[in-house]
Formats: sequence, C-alpha cells, structure tokens
Amino acid sequence: MDHRILRQTVRTMERVVHDATHDVESFVWVLSYCVMRNLYHRASQRSAPKEVRDQRYAFRSMLRQAFGQTMPKAIATERQTWSFCLTFPLYRDVSEITTNFMSDALVALFKDLQGLIHPATDPFNPTPLTHDALLAVVNQRLASLQ
Repeated sequence: MDHRILRQTVRTMERVVHDATHDVESFVWVLSYCVMRNLYHRASQRSAPKEVRDQRYAFRSMLRQAFGQTMPKAIATERQTWSFCLTFPLYRDVSEITTNFMSDALVALFKDLQGLIHPATDPFNPTPLTHDALLAVVNQRLASLQ
C-alpha cells in the first residue's frame, strides 16, 4: 500500500484521494515482497549452499521487519526508501543469499527503486512515483540482461 494512504490512517487531518501513482508505488512494495519471499524460500532449501542457509535467519528477520508489521503506523514506517524492503541487497549479513540468487540487474533495479521511492516518500515535498519513471528503470535493467 502506498505510504500516503497508510499515513492517512494514522493522521486524521490528511485525506488522500486514491490515484494511479498510489498503485505504482504499491507495485514496488509487492515486487519487493515477492523477491524477498522467493529468496528466503530458496535460501531455506537443503540444496542451497551451507553459507546461504546460514544466512537465512538474518534474511527472515529482514523480511519480517519489512513486511510483518500489522499496525498502519508501523507499516508506513517500513514504506520508506531506507527500509529493508529495498535495501536488503546492501547488507553483508545476507550477502551470500543475494550473491547466489540475485542477478546484478536485479540488485541494480532495487537501487534504482530506492532512488524513485525516496522523492515519493519525502514528507515535506513528495514527488509521486509515475508509471513512466518505473517503466524506464525496469526497461533499463531488462535491457542490461541482453
């Protein structure tokens, strides 16, 4: 869910009309959840290298922090550019998982998504994330795979 809609449930003074930019931002969070859930599943397999399996608990902790919140205020806090939702590829304690199961293009996409989400979550001057901006970074990373 878009951070502005989440904040609306916490702040009674702010009313947000749902529009397409909220869906674009929500897509980023769903993508992050799917990638993190898949990585955790793959790291938990017996066939995964030992160093990968050893990091699965740290990764599970990040996944729970990022997506295990139940209160709107806590969820809104996690929907920021610096949360584990987007920054997990940067952490050394899960580096074996990301190195073994994420392509360079996917890691770069998560960095790009941080750059797109940051202005969208600015509390003083938010710049909504647009479909065109998201599509541009996705297309750029897809092109890098060829």
